[in-house]
Amino acid sequence: TDSLKDNFLKSISTELTKLGGEKIPLFINSSTSQGKPHFKLELRGANMPKKCGIEDVLSEGEQTIASLAGFLAELDTSKHQNGIILDDPVTSLDHKYRKRIAERLVTEARERQVIIFTHDIAFLFELEYCAKELAVPTHLQNISKMGELSGKVYNENPWHAQNVSNRLKVMRVEVEQLKAKDLEGENYNKEAGIIYGRIREVWERVVEEVL
Repeated sequence: TDSLKDNFLKSISTELTKLGGEKIPLFINSSTSQGKPHFKLELRGANMPKKCGIEDVLSEGEQTIASLAGFLAELDTSKHQNGIILDDPVTSLDHKYRKRIAERLVTEARERQVIIFTHDIAFLFELEYCAKELAVPTHLQNISKMGELSGKVYNENPWHAQNVSNRLKVMRVEVEQLKAKDLEGENYNKEAGIIYGRIREVWERVVEEVL
């Protein structure tokens, strides 16, 4: 039990440092009940009531870092190579943590399949940059809503993460697809309205990116 606790403490300390949370004083309090070991993450040096958990002390961002560090430390001590899935791992975190977490998860992707869901475009860019720097292969998909159609999957960056050149390619395809449908009346107006909205967004991106 002590050996397991020591290994996990060492691993979680390493993960906190990699993620930028080295100032979070996590440690493990262990106990035995009916012959079974129990472990609980606590804050070193904190005098807290028994019913008070670390989630009552740490900020939301610090909780995210602590949870991710604990999860990665558990992976390290378990010694398996199963794939992992993370849902918005940078919630409530600023840009400094985004970069550290992106680097850590891309590094982990060298050892196992890592699937990441995120709404954060800045974090997506960090992941792409780190993957390129570390030569880690990626497969990007985005799920969008087009008019009344939800859950449409694209094998490319989300619309708001694309530059002018890529947006123009998408627009040309969508215009040709609309022509091929040969729609009339309200059905045509709905789909043409979506394309028109995207045209306006391309103009805005031209001003930002080109001018």
